[in-house]
Amino acid sequence: MREDQIDNLRQILCHYGREAQKEKLCEELDELKEATTDDLYYQTADTRSHFIEELADVMIMTEQMRLALTIPELAELYKVIEFKINRQLRRIDNEQS
Repeated sequence: MREDQIDNLRQILCHYGREAQKEKLCEELDELKEATTDDLYYQTADTRSHFIEELADVMIMTEQMRLALTIPELAELYKVIEFKINRQLRRIDNEQS
C-alpha cells in the first residue's frame, strides 16, 4: 500500500479503535468467504468483481490489524509468516519428489 493509504488506515483505526476494527474484520472475512465460494463455483464477471471487492475489504482490515500490532508482535508476525511460507515450499518439494 502507498504511504498515504497507510496514513489513512491509521486514522481510521484510531477513530474506531482496535476492537471495533477486529469485529469489522470478522464481518469482512465472512463476506470474502461467500464471494470466494461464489466465484469458485459460478465464475461470472459479477462473481469475480464481488470477489475483488471483498478481497480489498479484507486487505484493508488486515493492514489495520498489522498497524495495531506492537513491535514485538510484528516481529512474531513476520517470523510466523516466514515459517509458514517455508513450510509450504517444503510441502511442494515433497509433492514433486
